[in-house]
Amino acid sequence: MDPDGDMAEPVQRALIIFAHMCFQTQLVLAFTKGDAYWNKTILDEVQQRAHFHHASVFARDPWPVITAEEPDRVQDMQCGYVPGYVDDAPAYLKTYSTYNAKSEEMYAKRTFAKAAADGRRCLIPVTGFFEWMHVGKEKYPFFIHKRGGGLFMLGGIHGNGTFSILTTEANARMAEIHNSKKRMPVIIPQTYERDWLNPALSEADVHALCAPAPNDYLEDWPVSKLITTRGVDTNVPAVWKRFSYPALDPASDPTASLFPG
Repeated sequence: MDPDGDMAEPVQRALIIFAHMCFQTQLVLAFTKGDAYWNKTILDEVQQRAHFHHASVFARDPWPVITAEEPDRVQDMQCGYVPGYVDDAPAYLKTYSTYNAKSEEMYAKRTFAKAAADGRRCLIPVTGFFEWMHVGKEKYPFFIHKRGGGLFMLGGIHGNGTFSILTTEANARMAEIHNSKKRMPVIIPQTYERDWLNPALSEADVHALCAPAPNDYLEDWPVSKLITTRGVDTNVPAVWKRFSYPALDPASDPTASLFPG
């Protein structure tokens, strides 16, 4: 979508995705005219890495990030923030789950406090992420992405070649999907992405940029449970394709009427 709100014409194709709150994601890019505000070198470098239909943070595959310290280049980092005082990263991550960080706590929590105070924020480019809706004793995966498609940026905090995806209180729609914890990733508005990378940004302004994205910014649909199927390749287009579940039919589940057509 271009800055005037019109649907942008796709000009290049590629894909990227992340998932779980936010533990699984996507990066399969369909660059649009609206993405042209970004430095072309940055876009080209992101596109070269845009081959994730589905990625789990637990695999710790290198992911492209753009940092406050070096905002004009893309760096590959691993998800799962590891503070500088930690000697054994694998052991640390088995004990502490730092794949996500609550934005409300980043300045106060020892793990992230120094990085937050130092302004070590980053942008994490994605084209979507996955989350689970609980219905009774069952749960169903959803693919969530920017309305109309295209690249968007999650807010993160980084250090030592690692990063955490910041989370915030869910908006109304995300609270329906991620109904167990009612959280969502911090999505930095396009017009404020450069501000997010300003190390001198005040704590109050940082928290203001961590507000939940508006309901109409994202769209979603249910997908198959392929993303958690063991022994098969989940990095395939089928992982984010729309899938129907009887339990989510409007006749049996009123929230299904909120799903985009």
